[in-house]
Amino acid sequence: MSLDPSLFLYNLTLLPPTAAVAAIVGQFLGQKHQEIIVARSPGVLELWKPDHHTGKMERVFRHNTFATIRALASFRLAGATREHIAVTSDSGHMTLLECDLKHQTFTQLRLEPYGKTGIRRLTPGEYLVADPKGRALMTAAIEKNKLVYVVNRNGDEVTISSPLEANRAKILTFALCAVDVGYENPLFAALECEYDHEPSSYSVTFYELDLGLNHVLKKFSAPVDASFNYLVSIPGGSDGPSGVLAFGKNSVQYIHPNNPTISAVLPQRDSDTYVVAAVVPKMKNEFFVLVQSQLGDLFKLTVEYADSVTALTIRYFDTIPVCKSLIVLKRGFLYAETETGAKHFYQFEKLGDEASTSPTFHPKPLDNLALVDVIEALNPITGALLKGSDIVALCGQSARSAVKKLTHGLEVSELVSSNLPEAAQRVWTTKLARVDEYDKYLVLSFAASTLVLSIGETVEEVADSGFLLTSPTLAVQQLGERALVQIHEHGIRHLKHGNLTEWFPPAGVRIAVATTTPYQIAIALSNREIVYFEIDEADNLNEYNERAEMVSSVTAMSLGDVAPGKLRSSLLAIGCDDQTLRIVSVDPTSTMEMLSVQVLASNPANLRLLALPDTEAAVSFTLYAHVGLETGVYVRTTVDELTGQLSDSRTYFLGPKPVTLSTAVVNGHVTIMAFSTRAWMGHVVGSTFKLTPLVYHALADGCAFSSEDCPLGMVGVHGTALTIFTMVNAHDDLNITSVPLRYTPRAIVEGPKSFYVIGADHGVRSPYQEGVDPETYRAFGYERKPGSWGSCLEVIDSETLETTDTVELQHNLAAFSACHCHFKLHQEAFLIVAVSQNQTLAPNSSSASFLYTYKLRDGKVEFLHSTELEAIPLAMAEFQGRLLVGMKDTLRVYEMGQKQLLRKTSSRLNVTQIVKLATQGMRVIVGDVRQSVTFCVYRPRENAFVAFADDTIARNTTAMTMLDYDTVIGGDKFGNVWVVRCPETTSRLSDDEHGLVDTAFLAGAPHRVNALCHFHLQDVPTSFSRGAMTMGGLETVVYTGIQGLVGVLAPIATKHDVAFFTKLETAMRENFESITGREHLIFRGYYVPVKGVVDGDLVEMYGVLPGSVKAKIANSLDRSVKEVERKVSEMRTRAAF
Repeated sequence: MSLDPSLFLYNLTLLPPTAAVAAIVGQFLGQKHQEIIVARSPGVLELWKPDHHTGKMERVFRHNTFATIRALASFRLAGATREHIAVTSDSGHMTLLECDLKHQTFTQLRLEPYGKTGIRRLTPGEYLVADPKGRALMTAAIEKNKLVYVVNRNGDEVTISSPLEANRAKILTFALCAVDVGYENPLFAALECEYDHEPSSYSVTFYELDLGLNHVLKKFSAPVDASFNYLVSIPGGSDGPSGVLAFGKNSVQYIHPNNPTISAVLPQRDSDTYVVAAVVPKMKNEFFVLVQSQLGDLFKLTVEYADSVTALTIRYFDTIPVCKSLIVLKRGFLYAETETGAKHFYQFEKLGDEASTSPTFHPKPLDNLALVDVIEALNPITGALLKGSDIVALCGQSARSAVKKLTHGLEVSELVSSNLPEAAQRVWTTKLARVDEYDKYLVLSFAASTLVLSIGETVEEVADSGFLLTSPTLAVQQLGERALVQIHEHGIRHLKHGNLTEWFPPAGVRIAVATTTPYQIAIALSNREIVYFEIDEADNLNEYNERAEMVSSVTAMSLGDVAPGKLRSSLLAIGCDDQTLRIVSVDPTSTMEMLSVQVLASNPANLRLLALPDTEAAVSFTLYAHVGLETGVYVRTTVDELTGQLSDSRTYFLGPKPVTLSTAVVNGHVTIMAFSTRAWMGHVVGSTFKLTPLVYHALADGCAFSSEDCPLGMVGVHGTALTIFTMVNAHDDLNITSVPLRYTPRAIVEGPKSFYVIGADHGVRSPYQEGVDPETYRAFGYERKPGSWGSCLEVIDSETLETTDTVELQHNLAAFSACHCHFKLHQEAFLIVAVSQNQTLAPNSSSASFLYTYKLRDGKVEFLHSTELEAIPLAMAEFQGRLLVGMKDTLRVYEMGQKQLLRKTSSRLNVTQIVKLATQGMRVIVGDVRQSVTFCVYRPRENAFVAFADDTIARNTTAMTMLDYDTVIGGDKFGNVWVVRCPETTSRLSDDEHGLVDTAFLAGAPHRVNALCHFHLQDVPTSFSRGAMTMGGLETVVYTGIQGLVGVLAPIATKHDVAFFTKLETAMRENFESITGREHLIFRGYYVPVKGVVDGDLVEMYGVLPGSVKAKIANSLDRSVKEVERKVSEMRTRAAF
């Protein structure tokens, strides 16, 4: 890879895809509780833990495999205490994994190759099932090949045999399941189709693994019709009759090699019923099958049997969103891994035994299930744009669609808010005794007074607290066993067993800054002296004899964290107005000895010595000096706990106001809180320290709050308000605000004060019934009608995110593209919407196409006129005060007319179908559905567009935007991102009307663009937007993918940084192995070799490597480990969050 390109990008994933490949359940941590593992597309494994008390789902950790996961299965070996995970992927390996909770990752146990890399119809891995007794695994390809593995254990070691083949030529496999036969030879069932030139027969075939002969043989085959698509195994052995249920169009069959076939009819709603998901809940001495149709309807199927199955009874159960996987937990919960949109977590209210067995039904609101938790998801994202630093995305499908605004920040749940007599400056909470479980006092400091409130069932003012209320407070602390201390600028009030002891500074001197621990107090006087106190066993306050004098005034001070098992901190951090940070010893053997000094960029406004975990697992901790500067910068510096030396400083710009610091408890760990123009929380995610803003008021100060009703809360002050709140989810740093839409969104256009969204759905009855509750459509979907379209235009206020206007399209019209356009001869802006009438998808045809023109009126739209076209335009853009339309292979320009748009020019290009347009000056970039991008220029004298440069690679463009006048970034339907640039000479000639030669070259444009970057995302890009994601950060390209992926591509500014990150990425490829065996370089260069892009996701895995491997990589870069970590962290901070 060249290290001297004209453009080098750094890829970072902000939000991994939320579309799922599969989900499995088991006791993966070896504990009594069940966990859920979800494989996200393309290759992210997530471990989720249900909380049975709160009914919430909590993500434990996430692991990026850098591979495309194809299938997932769980198995438990005989005598084992936990389930293991089997994974097939495009690496061509069968991978066995186990969960490592300590290191928050998945550990590879075995890696057994079975085929070539990549995904082919002849390569096994498309289907994967495990024998219910954990003795064998079967994986199958779509065509011909099937492999069976015998799994066992040797002591604590999991073993896997070489594969046993069960291949059959001219066979297509549509479904696979493992049959429960108890401890007899493992049996597997496959739904297959035999073919010669055309499909000839369909059957359910049983394959038996003979453990004695170590051989796989075909045992039995039962014919089925061509509509069958799904198999479900039912319990066997002592738990049930064994066998499989095969599902087809409106029907189900029970099939067993030794028993007769039993059939039943599936209930129907308003169309044929096909099963797409199923789960078999087991209870004591009974079971049933819960199946889901393609419309989301759940049916309860009961198997009646004695010696053999005698009947199948099917009842309508409930309706939920269509799922990829259904999981039932032992505690009575149902996890629905939905195909699109948010994931749902339900609790069983009843088992639906009283429901009718009628062959037809009408859906009803939830009766047997109760929704207890919703996990936000973005897939599919059909488009997006950047509004400031917020991402506005089009998400979802049909009636469950929404516009979702993604804001960087943690969601906050406000519990209490009350008014104060004036604006508070500081706030503290404190216990009255060390043994107290909850806080008792809430102390507020104002400009000239202090207010003390009691914490209990009600919050009331305390008049006899013993605190001085006529002066502002500097610090409050519970000392020793049962003592309290209040520090104010005129002295220290020590309250012990109802007795008051006061300490006063010398006359004319006041206390400027104070800091405390449960057994220590340090204060800085206005004469620059530092006074140190300790608490003895009787809770008496003892002053240290010697005082240290600083060379300049003290502005901030903090005693360090008290280590577990100790009573005092040995370090004191002092910030002075000479822009320095000093570490002083308060150890009894070297009290007030200066240990280290560090120069800061400005005067410190606040200071905290606080230890944070090195990883999210909180196995080890590191002490940091957290400094808030007056310029709004937060500094985090590592402090050596033994020597007090300072090193490895990291800086973060939080806002123009001085930074105040505090602490809070989140997820059981102490975190740092910072307050500037926004409130921020600093916490460790994985192995990375992140500063994340709160999506809340701009708090002036805050601290931890603990009461019986709210044990892990926070209290904050802003203006004259006091609020108590909790963090909703500290793992997700993107807060999502949703606005429901009627139909699947096709495009979004930004106006001055509004977003304009067009949506369309095929095969639904229209128009929209205004009298029907929208929640009914979201729950049950629209009534189906072949050939019919439902479509509308919705106007959403960009500030309040409220829908201000909706225009339903009549007469079977469907909207496909839109454009906000200012015509040069008109003072107002217009919205142009391209619609098609009676559109069919295969073949692609319509009876008529139009451009609808709307006037914009204060959050409303007013229809002006329509312009008929001969084909539907899929791309439009404003061009030189006119409307540029891309229609099939033609570029047209329209001007505003009184009764319709007026065509001014039309030019045909050597393209297939124009799907994207971008303009700058007289230049137009055309994105084609098959032919990548074409650079065109408008020649006013000829009134025509001329193509002067195109790409050397035919790319199926799905998204595109211009980076500058000559450079374009785009994505294709195979998940690639690429950057191309027009050569400088060609660009200069194109701007000269007489400089270009129109002669075509190799059936294309006269010139070719140069490829600068190429990178494989493994998700289809749907949008690119330019902008800065952080305050004062780099301008980046924010991209979205159809499976819910959100990421950024940031430019690497210097050759020095390019060399560093490319060498680090190379070292990571050599030292970091994917748990699936997939090579990273091949994964990111799936179709075309990687060029000009550093994979920041891989680089950031440096933080989770063992220390010896970190040191080895750092030495190869001639850096220290801390320097490498700092460079990686700074790149993340500048580019994203």
